[in-house]
Amino acid sequence: MSRKSQKENRGYPRHKISLPVEYKTISPRKYFYTVTKNISLSGTNIIVEDSIAKNSQIKLNINLIDKILPLKAKVIWCHKQRETHRHYVGLAFLEINSSLNDELLQFIK
Repeated sequence: MSRKSQKENRGYPRHKISLPVEYKTISPRKYFYTVTKNISLSGTNIIVEDSIAKNSQIKLNINLIDKILPLKAKVIWCHKQRETHRHYVGLAFLEINSSLNDELLQFIK
């Protein structure tokens, strides 16, 4: 699938913004700090040091400057960057309630 057709299939537009994120893998349990590359109402893309398996579930605390959004997400894809040890990880938000959705919407407007 080309990047163009992938963008056309998105439910919500992505916003290029770098936000601090604390994330925790559930199994094995690890805590890390990173940043987002982009974010939408349905998911985000983060940069990590180690690969995370597709379909893994993680917990996120996304810092929106004046609020921390606690979210659960599922790994949709994980790609290693060339010439570095970093990986880009595409995440889909899970179990996002209307209150968290509204806070995220207000922030990215």
